[in-house]
Amino acid sequence: MKHLFRQAIISKACSLLIQIGFDAEMFNLKKIHEHGYTDEVLFKLIEPLHLFTDLDELTYITRPIPKNDFVKFVDRMKWLGTKEGMHAISDSLTRLSKKNLQLSEEYVALAHKLVRYTAPDRLNRKTILDEINELEKLMSQRKKEYFEVDENLKIKLGALYEYKDPSIQELQIETHKLYSDACISEGRSVIPIYREEGFERPIKEFGDVVKKNHLLRFLNNPNRQEKIEKYFKERLQWYDYVVVVDPQDSGESSKTIVSDTDESEAEVSDEHVSKKTRKRALTDEATDDYVCNALLLIFNILLIYCIFSVLLFDL
Repeated sequence: MKHLFRQAIISKACSLLIQIGFDAEMFNLKKIHEHGYTDEVLFKLIEPLHLFTDLDELTYITRPIPKNDFVKFVDRMKWLGTKEGMHAISDSLTRLSKKNLQLSEEYVALAHKLVRYTAPDRLNRKTILDEINELEKLMSQRKKEYFEVDENLKIKLGALYEYKDPSIQELQIETHKLYSDACISEGRSVIPIYREEGFERPIKEFGDVVKKNHLLRFLNNPNRQEKIEKYFKERLQWYDYVVVVDPQDSGESSKTIVSDTDESEAEVSDEHVSKKTRKRALTDEATDDYVCNALLLIFNILLIYCIFSVLLFDL
């Protein structure tokens, strides 16, 4: 059994030699032993041939050997281990590499057809890849902008930073519940939610109420209520809000935040601005009253004139 196993290994190692015409009996374990060699020595001798998988090159490198002469086969294997034999192996491997680089004309023609046939797909792939690269650049820029806005919101909102508006689903559910209760109490018909306007009217009528209640629930949450109160107390302690009316602002007002830690000159200036603003507001109010009264007087005179003209015309 052991003999058969070792023979199978030898046959496998010499299979390419047998394919190019060598007599299989040369590699019979018994014959090898008769020539004074062991299978281990044979494996060592044919080791250089393992570099070749191309049958043509294997035939070339073993060409001087008779196909059934074990002694000359061994001599050739020993020669391959010399300096001259190594050069022969190197030349053969160089030819083999060049041969592998050169495809047949049939394959070249097929490759050309495939390249031409897939040209639209390859162009489409490049277009998609370019779009992906542009989107990645845009995403990177938008992420940068997002983080800047987010950091700004953290400063502005403080304890309210975690607040989120109700989702559209929450808004729909809660507004429709309030809408349904109102309809029942007022004797109105409730629009079913499966109709197109099923959520439009509830959101229009009760959307602001739901949003306000949502904010109140957030503010009154015991886990954050103390934190929010502390935040507002700190802000009210450090800032005053002064409304300044700009004469060039077409009546619109802008809010200026003045720190309590500013110098006294800034506080006096703000007080002066506030007094001027109140004085201007009072003057504008008096002017408006005067104009209204004058217009009312003119209207009454014209009305009386029209009545007398009608009476005289009848007489």
